[in-house]
Amino acid sequence: MSALPTHAIPVGASERPGKDARHLRVVTAEDAARIAAQRRAGFAAVGADRWARLQAIPPEPRVEAQVAPLVLTEGGRIALRIAAGAAAVVLALVVGGLLGFALRGVPVAGESVVVGAGDTLWSIAAAERPASDVRDTIAQIVSLNGLESATVHPGQLLVLPAGD
Repeated sequence: MSALPTHAIPVGASERPGKDARHLRVVTAEDAARIAAQRRAGFAAVGADRWARLQAIPPEPRVEAQVAPLVLTEGGRIALRIAAGAAAVVLALVVGGLLGFALRGVPVAGESVVVGAGDTLWSIAAAERPASDVRDTIAQIVSLNGLESATVHPGQLLVLPAGD
């Protein structure tokens, strides 16, 4: 709050004799400047005092977090064993199924024969298994030897299916 100087009244003096006006008084421009400077200095002193007190407070000590070692309880060990057993069973079933699928229909190898001049798969299959269907035996010979067709050449080594 500010007041315009109307006439010079000493600070602390009242306009009416016998009445002390403590809450409001009229001051000169010089007095207003002096009071403002005192207030600024006082605020600066208070700020500096607060800053000094904050610097004097020691920082909180840092507490490093301690990590507890992992401890597996008896129930946890049992659960881990059950999980490992279940994983082993699933793995065995998957591998067994894949192997069974891969080996299904593959004839078992028996003896081998060298193709002679004039031999065909039909003649070799008929000589190997005269009682069975020759076409099935030819398919097994082609499968066992990885042939692309039923054509054979003299001197070629063929693996024959095992006899039933």
